[in-house]
Amino acid sequence: MRLVHIYINEHKGVRDLNVSLGGETVFYVDGHNLNIEYRIDTSSYYNGYQCSAIIGANGVGKSTILDFLESVYFPIDSSGILIFLDENSKIYACQINYQILHCPEPLEKYDDYEVFAKLFSTVLVKINNVSAAQSRLGYERKHKHSLVQERSLEHYTTGASRKKMYFDNLLEYLRWNQSSSNVVQDVGFEFKFQNSFRRMKSLVRPDMYYPNRRVELENAYNTIQKARKILNPTNQKDIFEFLVAALSTSIIVELAASSGAARSVVLAVLHVHFIKALVVGDLDFRRSIFQSLEALRYDENWDVFITDKQGRGVKSISSIDVDIDRMQATYSECLEALRDISEVLVSGRRISVDENESLIVLVDEFSFASKAVYLSTRLPKNILSNINWGWRGISTGEMAYTHLFSETYNCANKSKKNANYIIVIDEADLYLHPEWQRCFLDSYLKLLESLSWKGTPPQIIITTHSPVIVSDFLPQDIVSLVKGAGGKVEIKESLGFGTNITNLFIDGMHLTATVGEHSRKAIVSLVEKSESQKLSPLDKELIKGMGNKFVREYLLQND
Repeated sequence: MRLVHIYINEHKGVRDLNVSLGGETVFYVDGHNLNIEYRIDTSSYYNGYQCSAIIGANGVGKSTILDFLESVYFPIDSSGILIFLDENSKIYACQINYQILHCPEPLEKYDDYEVFAKLFSTVLVKINNVSAAQSRLGYERKHKHSLVQERSLEHYTTGASRKKMYFDNLLEYLRWNQSSSNVVQDVGFEFKFQNSFRRMKSLVRPDMYYPNRRVELENAYNTIQKARKILNPTNQKDIFEFLVAALSTSIIVELAASSGAARSVVLAVLHVHFIKALVVGDLDFRRSIFQSLEALRYDENWDVFITDKQGRGVKSISSIDVDIDRMQATYSECLEALRDISEVLVSGRRISVDENESLIVLVDEFSFASKAVYLSTRLPKNILSNINWGWRGISTGEMAYTHLFSETYNCANKSKKNANYIIVIDEADLYLHPEWQRCFLDSYLKLLESLSWKGTPPQIIITTHSPVIVSDFLPQDIVSLVKGAGGKVEIKESLGFGTNITNLFIDGMHLTATVGEHSRKAIVSLVEKSESQKLSPLDKELIKGMGNKFVREYLLQND
């Protein structure tokens, strides 16, 4: 069963709009008459799948068409027609508050689309990377339907059960994709705790210490680095101590910031006592930080390190100026958070230390990943900046790509026998680099072919602003929306297959200019000034920066 035509008589400001979704049979609703034309079936171009693209500027009705397609599952006062064809080319007309009175071919009519959808198990699958609530001021649609699958990214951002479902969907897809692609790489949710102690040496400021003190600190730092033995932690206590050591520089900086005094001065003194404690204390980072805080309580520890511009010793502040109790409270809170984090990380599937001495923990369970993220966010921002988490090896752009693919994969795995799936991918180009857009349809069709659908092969409807994606569609499968006279939404012929992507930017997407509007206005002004020989020095500088040689020469010809 395939949806081949949508006719909207009236829905949310769109009126009398025929939307053909490809195939060998083309329908057109004219009044209450249903007209039919026939053409060659081009589904083989899409590897046997029926694919359509809906394009157009913002506000022309793309979302309205998709909303109509979802709204008909519920009682509505909008009106229109949905036309379906089965595998024997039998025509089914779903009449939504609108009737077809004449058709040259026999057709089976249904006045209640929900009845039709349940009878033929017609499932609408919504997948996108954009928040479905953006146009609803943050309020999510309350009504749900068993035949409408909400798989938008925003859908999974609320509620622990949804977040867990999304986590599991991604993990399952990534593992499947790894095995099917013969890629040898651990898949999972990864936490990385960067080794901030490597930056400790950079805290030795030439303007804060006597020369011999600077040399002493640098030598001590090198001694510590050589003596440290970085081993993979195997239990909770080892992980905890590793985290304190790895994040020690950031912890020291945070403690200085919480001192209530001049941060740079406190940091300089704290740094010296921390390094000294490490050298004599068997590299016990946790105890050394505590000892360095205790050292701040004694005035004799404040007046030997800092110099002014003339090289004289300066005792700019003393222990009485520093809120040491507050610093120790901050340190205790950091230790508590790191101890809690380590108790979660010990459940990780793989715990390792990379070449930069950063701790890497791979997690497979949503509850562990969620708790580790929550606990990490309790840390001060300075310390938190050393902690990264996310899906292993996947960037933000790749995450958008992966979301669309993983939800399709999960939909196929849970597909039901005899069901008919209409997959709608809204804003398919969102967050995708142009090269990924160029390969999107080809990669998506390959994904569909590799999946096992228990029902009939799914039908694909994509909305996009990308001429790069549109270039992969046949012109007859592109629904190009524009606003005509009086603001009426109309369909205009568009370019697609075989058209240069550059031309598609202008002709296919119906742009009114080849440059941004701000620069267009500036260029118009430059042309007028050039013709009247009134170019200013700034105007000439702007012209020199123009990329088109011939335009540059034309504008400067009267200079």
